[in-house]
Amino acid sequence: MITPYTILNIYDQDDEKIVEADLEEKEVFSPQVAWYMTEMLTTAVKEGTGQPGDYDKALAGKTGSTQHPRANKGYKDAWFVGYTPDYVVGTWMGFDHSDETHYLTGGSPYATRLTKAILSDLDQQQSLSASFTKPSDVEKLEEPVELADITQIELNYQFGGLSLVQGELIWEGGTDDRIVYRIYKSEEGEVEQIGEVTGQHSYTIKRLSLFSQVSYYVVPYNPQTNEEGKPSEAVSRSLFDFYQGR
Repeated sequence: MITPYTILNIYDQDDEKIVEADLEEKEVFSPQVAWYMTEMLTTAVKEGTGQPGDYDKALAGKTGSTQHPRANKGYKDAWFVGYTPDYVVGTWMGFDHSDETHYLTGGSPYATRLTKAILSDLDQQQSLSASFTKPSDVEKLEEPVELADITQIELNYQFGGLSLVQGELIWEGGTDDRIVYRIYKSEEGEVEQIGEVTGQHSYTIKRLSLFSQVSYYVVPYNPQTNEEGKPSEAVSRSLFDFYQGR
């Protein structure tokens, strides 16, 4: 953070500097946080509310607007504030005195298009940077993990291992290999997590009980947000199923 000054330097009639502002700088964001912010705001321009207009070089930014209090479906203010590797830009559109007859009929897309038009004209005069350069000591922002519902699940028998009968849970889930699948066992009203796998759609139950009413289900888990998704349907196998060859 830099404290703003109206006057930075004062010179006398001989062009000698006689006063200089004492600037105090303080780091507000770490380089890692600053890069994360740049990546998120770049995505806002490419895929979010900052899409209107044409400008194909590096631009990160955020839009904004305020509803007009007295004009139905009208806007009082529209903004686009952002930056390129070369410039910081802020565009506001509105009326100095806004009333029932002085308002905008559109919101932030107006300011966004104007900003990109200005940058495009400026790019014709001096070539602006095509991309942001990631510092070597920061990490790239991960794409968000998107959980998907488990649409199908089944429990099959396996033979062998330390126990005579094992079970194999198989399900259909998301395509993101970062999704964690937690496996739960429910028996006589008690629920217990018995394992988990990452990016896989199967799990081997080492000891499958055929003599009690036990059911199993799977819950997708997002390691980025520490949140669980929707549980799958519960499946079970009994001694009767075993002898019937189900």
